[in-house]
Amino acid sequence: MKRSLFFTFFIISIFLGNNVLNAQSLTIPPGTVNIGPILIGESSDGTHTFTVTGSGYSNGAYLYVDALDSRFTISLTGTSGTFYPSLTYNADASGNVSQPIYVKYTPTTLGQVVDDLEFYDYESWTWQYKEVRGVGKGPEMKMEGRETSSDPWDEILDGETTPSVSEGTDFGDALVGGATVDRIFKISNTNSGGYSGNLVLTEYETNKYVQISGTNADQFSVFAEPSTPVPPDNDSTKFTIRFTPTSAGIKTAEISIGNNDPEPNSENPYNFAIKGNGTVVLPDPPTAIAATSINHNSFYANWTQGGGGTTTGYYLDVATDNGFTGYVTGYENLDVGDVNTYLVSGLDANDTYYYRLRAYNAGGTSANSNTISPTTAPAVPTATSATNVGTENFYANWGFIPGATSYKLDVNTQPDFSGTIILDNVDVTNTYRNVTGLTGGTTYYYRVRSYNGNSSGNSNIITAITFCNAPPATDATDIKHDEFTANWNAPAGGAPDYYKLDVSLNQNFSSYVYGFENLTVYVTSKLVDGLTQNTTYYYRVRAVNAAGASTNSNTISIHTYAGANTEWTGNISTDWNTYGNWDNGVPYSITDVIIPSGTVYPIVNADANCNDLTINAGAELTVSSGYYLFVHGDFLLKADATATGSLVEYGGVSVTGQADVELYLFENRWHYVSSPVTSAVSDVFFDIYLKYYNEPTTTWTYIVNLGVPLPPGQGYAAWSSPVWFGSTTVTFNGGPLNEGNTSIPVSYNVGSGGDGWNLGGNPYPCAIDWDDANWTKTNIDGAVYVWNGVQYLVWVNGTGDLTNGIIPAMQSFFVKANAPGPALQVTNSAKLHGYDPYKGSGVDQLLELTVNGNGYNDKTFIYFNEYATEGFDSDFDAYKKYGIDEAPQLYSIAGDEILSINVLPEMSSGMAIPLGFEVGAETEYTIIASDLESFGLSTGIYLEDIQESVMTDLTEQNEYTFVANPEDDPARFIIHFGVVGIEDQPLDVETNKDITIYSVENSVYIRNNTKQAIQGDVSICNTMGQEIIRTKLLNNSLNKIDVNTEAGYYIVKVNTGTNLYTEKVFIK
Repeated sequence: MKRSLFFTFFIISIFLGNNVLNAQSLTIPPGTVNIGPILIGESSDGTHTFTVTGSGYSNGAYLYVDALDSRFTISLTGTSGTFYPSLTYNADASGNVSQPIYVKYTPTTLGQVVDDLEFYDYESWTWQYKEVRGVGKGPEMKMEGRETSSDPWDEILDGETTPSVSEGTDFGDALVGGATVDRIFKISNTNSGGYSGNLVLTEYETNKYVQISGTNADQFSVFAEPSTPVPPDNDSTKFTIRFTPTSAGIKTAEISIGNNDPEPNSENPYNFAIKGNGTVVLPDPPTAIAATSINHNSFYANWTQGGGGTTTGYYLDVATDNGFTGYVTGYENLDVGDVNTYLVSGLDANDTYYYRLRAYNAGGTSANSNTISPTTAPAVPTATSATNVGTENFYANWGFIPGATSYKLDVNTQPDFSGTIILDNVDVTNTYRNVTGLTGGTTYYYRVRSYNGNSSGNSNIITAITFCNAPPATDATDIKHDEFTANWNAPAGGAPDYYKLDVSLNQNFSSYVYGFENLTVYVTSKLVDGLTQNTTYYYRVRAVNAAGASTNSNTISIHTYAGANTEWTGNISTDWNTYGNWDNGVPYSITDVIIPSGTVYPIVNADANCNDLTINAGAELTVSSGYYLFVHGDFLLKADATATGSLVEYGGVSVTGQADVELYLFENRWHYVSSPVTSAVSDVFFDIYLKYYNEPTTTWTYIVNLGVPLPPGQGYAAWSSPVWFGSTTVTFNGGPLNEGNTSIPVSYNVGSGGDGWNLGGNPYPCAIDWDDANWTKTNIDGAVYVWNGVQYLVWVNGTGDLTNGIIPAMQSFFVKANAPGPALQVTNSAKLHGYDPYKGSGVDQLLELTVNGNGYNDKTFIYFNEYATEGFDSDFDAYKKYGIDEAPQLYSIAGDEILSINVLPEMSSGMAIPLGFEVGAETEYTIIASDLESFGLSTGIYLEDIQESVMTDLTEQNEYTFVANPEDDPARFIIHFGVVGIEDQPLDVETNKDITIYSVENSVYIRNNTKQAIQGDVSICNTMGQEIIRTKLLNNSLNKIDVNTEAGYYIVKVNTGTNLYTEKVFIK
């Protein structure tokens, strides 16, 4: 390169007129660059460097450097750059030079190499040199082999072409077919001294260094690879070659190993030849064994391999005689290959044959095996059609075969006999078999083989189809007045091709509905139309397949629905869906229905339908839980002066049209009402006074506007004036009937203007039971107050004059909240039709007092319960709420409270309970005591008329008649309880005491506990001993003495002449 560049730039300089600068200088640092030693085949790391400096050059002037020996290369950027044999560099803009030069050495020979780097430029026309010195190191590869591990190693020269036993390159003999011969070879690095280096083997594939090539390379393999590198000074590595001959004869190949052994005696790659000899041993005769799969025209000949040499194949002979003079065509010395079984075919049925074999390999053929003599099966029978086919069986049939001792029968559900096995290879000695246990309407397949110890081939396949089972008829659906849908299920077993349907008016099918006799139907339902309403029909069905028609199904009877209208009679039962309960049949979606009043009413125990539904006044309808009554038209619940219709829906009633509920109002009286529909408004009471009770203000508020919502559960009071309508019927409408859980609005504002009284309402078109366990009553007294137009009927804890605690349909009622956060909710389970005649109070020691007079009555109740207290108990007691002015008002007094129901913890002798009594007119009244039998026979109960000074023993006479007027003192009566004899005595009564002394207010009472006359004197003294009253004891069961003196304790003495009785009492 230097000379060519010199010549080029010499010409350029002449052309430019030798116009160069004369002040250039270039400095090469002195000394030698020493690199190495470096392993041959590798390069130094490129970190050897020096810096060339200079000045006086033109801007960017080119300078040049050449490595005169190609084993040295140079770079301007060091290890990160590319190294070249020559390159250029430049002066900077000021003409200065400061350039690092990096040198790399790649040796090809051992030892030291010294040469120069040449520097020059064409501005100064000067040449300078820098000495470089490189040292190469490397290996010397030596290859050795041997026959066995006990033999000495023998060197194998590179390029040796004649294999030798002593060198291990001649592998000797090995049996073809599995025998192997291994030879181990050693590679040594014999180089030593200052220039010695590692022997590096060349990797031609991952971790593979020894390559085998040549004619028979496939029969040699590297069993163990050498390792690399191999250090110098006679270090070594070994590898193994395996000879596995696949055929007989001499097998040759060449070994080649790449390495870094350097020139001039380079042994890269190291090559040498190898060989081995494949040998073969003649096989022994095979052993013929019994034939298998013998049928009428073939069998499988079988044998096992003999000993001796490896067998590569067999020759087969098949003959018709034991001497093998008559061969079966194609089976004389037949080469069947290296197998152990062979199909011999094209034979005659029921005949004996003979076979033998010989084994062969490359070395020749063995002697004959033993002889096997199988006999073929009889001829293949012909299967014929099945007979006597039924639902669960058929007869399989086939023809007779000479020579057959029996037959083998297969029956399956698939034509390839891969399905359900009915019979498999069953032995039959006849030419038929009854196949049982089958499935109706199913296709079966059968085939047969003849047998004489061996089976023939399969016969032809016969298809047999069993008759279908009778399909089960199911209930009709979509029943109407003139049609229904007949239904049935597919029969058990196989599906039929179609069905045959019969429909008749009689159960024995002696006649048929026109068009429905043996009617073909391809599905499992059929519309039967053109029928007569309220009529019973019968249907049955048969399944048909290729075998024919099944037997008849069960018979289904249905009764068509009524037509346009029908009315409930209840002649048979309460079941809605029984046609005998209707005058024109069971209704459905187009039928208008009337439920009249009577004694037996319908209950819907399955989903039902009708068009318009009218429940007359006094009639009832119940929808059981889990079922729906679908009213596709309008719904009307009627009412009149005598009764109201009732609908109890524990399930549901869906009304497509309008739902109307009537309520009858008598003129000139308040009716407490509540809406039974979800969206009623005040228009229901047009020109009728309507108001509601406002608990926070304790006032009534009138509703005067139309369109005011009347939500279910809210109570109202309505008054029909004779000026407008008089006694009349109002109709609730707007939205569906209310059902389900309904919250009744209640509030508690006691202390801020309220009184806790709330007017709720029955939200249903039926009565509800106040005692039902599923009410939610939070912070609500246990009593309910129902207005009957005259009085408030009350009920609490199983007691009261509200019959059985039943709140009528659409009736509002008062309850009293007793604490903040009250809640009241009713559920469907509280619904019922009127009162329960079997529900009684079951209360012991209950006194019921009824007052009659002026055409009206009122009641109050007193009884005893160990869980009650002397004060007001919200779970037991009921307040007195006043009725109309004209009616008498009767109540008991407990402290500051007046009560309709007064429950006390226990009864004691001398107990006196004040009664309040008020009237609106002066007339005669009668108080009647009831339920006296709930007390023990020893209990005395007395009614004291304070005003008339009359004491009545109610156990002797349960009625007391008197005259009262509005001006009388309400505190006119007292009820006294006492004990007669010694039974059931309270704790404060002495045993065997004939007289009891006690006080009430300012009166002293002396009760005769015997049923005999007692006379004597009575003395009442103050605590100072001063007698203030002396009087005679009257012959009454209860004597009363008024003490009109100042309050305090007094001593009462009764002297009968035979006994003296003394008691300390308090006079108010």
